[in-house]
Amino acid sequence: MATPESGARWGWIGGFVGATLWMPILAVALHVHGDPLGAWLGMGFYLLSLLGMVMLAPWRHPATPMRWLYLGMLGLLLLAGGVLMARMLALWPEEELSPWLLLSLAPLFLPVLTLGDRTWSRLREGG
Repeated sequence: MATPESGARWGWIGGFVGATLWMPILAVALHVHGDPLGAWLGMGFYLLSLLGMVMLAPWRHPATPMRWLYLGMLGLLLLAGGVLMARMLALWPEEELSPWLLLSLAPLFLPVLTLGDRTWSRLREGG
């Protein structure tokens, strides 16, 4: 039987694996188009994000509010996105980025609001 704790673990792991899956895909695309540095950066950021997912896991820091742990991962995700987007735009200078793209990033910050000060220990207690 699934418990709230196991559901939260799978949510953390699945959420971050899914959120970072674009990195190795873009790394392969950059490699195919002749940017080996971009490919290495993409794979490096992906491995770093997997390491961060494990190191910042809320069950490893039960008294830390989960929103702070999430913000650490989100910072890494945004940094990787910026660096890899710059590499991509260097390969295809005719492409333009719309300022509306930034608006599409807004939902990434929703968990910061919904998690509040909830900690892993509070989740285990049922709250």
